[in-house]
Amino acid sequence: MLPDYREEELFQKALEKRQLGAVSIRHNNSAKNSEKYLKYLFSLSQPAIVFGSRSTCFKPAFNLGLILLLDDADESHQEIRSPYWISRDVLLLRQRVASCDLLIAAHAPSADTVRLIELGFAKHLKQAASPVAVRCTETQNRLDDETFGLISSTIKRGKSVLIQVASLGYASFLICANCKQIRTCPQCNSRIWIDPTGITKCRTCSFRAKLPCSCGSEQIRVTRTGSTAMANWLQKAFPNIEVIHSTGQERITELDSGAKVVIATPGAEPNIDGGYTVVILADAVNMLGVPSLRATEHACQAWSNAAAKVNEGGIVIFVGLQGAITDQLRNLNFFEIIKQDCNERRDLELPPYSRLASILLNGHNLEFEFQKIVMERFAGRVKHLSTVDKDRVSFLYQYKDGKDVAEGLRNAVEHLSQQVKSNKTNRKQIKVIMDDWQAI
Repeated sequence: MLPDYREEELFQKALEKRQLGAVSIRHNNSAKNSEKYLKYLFSLSQPAIVFGSRSTCFKPAFNLGLILLLDDADESHQEIRSPYWISRDVLLLRQRVASCDLLIAAHAPSADTVRLIELGFAKHLKQAASPVAVRCTETQNRLDDETFGLISSTIKRGKSVLIQVASLGYASFLICANCKQIRTCPQCNSRIWIDPTGITKCRTCSFRAKLPCSCGSEQIRVTRTGSTAMANWLQKAFPNIEVIHSTGQERITELDSGAKVVIATPGAEPNIDGGYTVVILADAVNMLGVPSLRATEHACQAWSNAAAKVNEGGIVIFVGLQGAITDQLRNLNFFEIIKQDCNERRDLELPPYSRLASILLNGHNLEFEFQKIVMERFAGRVKHLSTVDKDRVSFLYQYKDGKDVAEGLRNAVEHLSQQVKSNKTNRKQIKVIMDDWQAI
């Protein structure tokens, strides 16, 4: 099971190089129904290498012997529709039913996988990494003089450079030039940004009308440029060098070797023949500071996948990081970073050491009623969390209480759904997610 089409294409090319294409089956949602049916029949009749993205968890496999899951921390592995299943959980069940082996492979594991290792349910198989140099800068400047000089000397030698930028567009967010507050949308209160086409709009609802600040000023100032702005700036700095911009909107998976500067958002870094000589993680400090429980987990996944593309003898640069984490990063020991993060979560009884149920109310003022029903039914067994999102109610509970909590929430939803009405028939009034990655 692979996170997205990029990994699928790379995996398919790797199979073809090893002359295994004839015994492989790639499940692709864009294929015709007749092709899907032929693949289904082929999977039932003979052994094969069956691969694809999230939905492949449910595809048949003749005499299943091994399940391989790549990058289980990737958000692409969580289904966005009910019942919101996660690839890892489905494959754990399938591995038990099929009595086969399960291998979870990642440069940086998820916190849930670390917990499975701690429980003794899984065994940690550590692979030695290629020797590379690592530097952590404390400056907030993405490309300081030393880093810029390294880029220049690298491309002069005909080598390639990869720069990872956290967000797309010209500016990830803006502030008011008058009062210095972060500019937000008057419609949905999300951050305003400048997209790749240069249009200033809301990141969530795409509202484009005049967006004055609460102080009345319409003047804005860019505080953090996105990947589009970085690509344009480097193109001017190195006019005779090929500057490539790779994002989730563009299908760039592989490049030929040579003097290139590649700017990519996390997960969109293309492979290059021979690997990159320099990999710069330009927004490392910003990615680590995201207000989310899984910030460290997701940052390590993005960093490790980019760092894995450096060639032997190359250098990886983390920009803006200080403190204890830099000691682990100098050895690219992402497992220990996630493990330390898990230790802190265990002390606070946060996921994955407890489970989290999230209830989305879609604008209905039912938070108090939900709290009352759940707290009365599960007194002492659930813990209410206060969240930033006013339409979301979240509860922590133990694994052993999962079935009871699910049944209790279902009864609460049935009871309270009778109190609300909506003209939008396709929109659920109250939505329950038992393990919501977005809740905290």
